[in-house]
Amino acid sequence: MAQPDLLRPALEAAGVNPPEGSIDDLLGEDEELTHLEHRRRVLAVVGEYFGLSLPRQVIESGQLPVVVTRTSPPSSW
Repeated sequence: MAQPDLLRPALEAAGVNPPEGSIDDLLGEDEELTHLEHRRRVLAVVGEYFGLSLPRQVIESGQLPVVVTRTSPPSSW
């Protein structure tokens, strides 16, 4: 079952998306987030919602696990 607005309240609270129905939907916010800050906030919201986390030491050491899910481009490319 698709739930396209599942994270909308959390993304609004984090300042990633303007509140639904607000004038910001049409005009944009006065102060836009940098691309990096936008991505950081989205990942924080998703991680918190689903209970995901990486230990700080693992992130800082650069030894993150990797999983290969595809070895060739999808046929739609």
